[in-house]
Amino acid sequence: MKVKRLLPLLLVLVMVCALFPVAALATNAVNSPQSLTVDGDAVLCEKYNIDGSNYFKLRDIAYFSTGRTPNSPWAGMRPPVR
Repeated sequence: MKVKRLLPLLLVLVMVCALFPVAALATNAVNSPQSLTVDGDAVLCEKYNIDGSNYFKLRDIAYFSTGRTPNSPWAGMRPPVR
């Protein structure tokens, strides 16, 4: 019987704790001042410095490596439901 009373309290406690962000997950993210060159040409893209490491969007890297934007295979197709 006691378990049946404690279970709702435990569930409420878990839900309340999930609402608050964990301090360990907080990061320091800023725009990176670094420049990026591809084949000797400077390119513009969004660069981020997160806790001392530089990060780029995968979409930008795909664009610079293939020369085209990554689109879905169904881009430009008519929708099947009207």
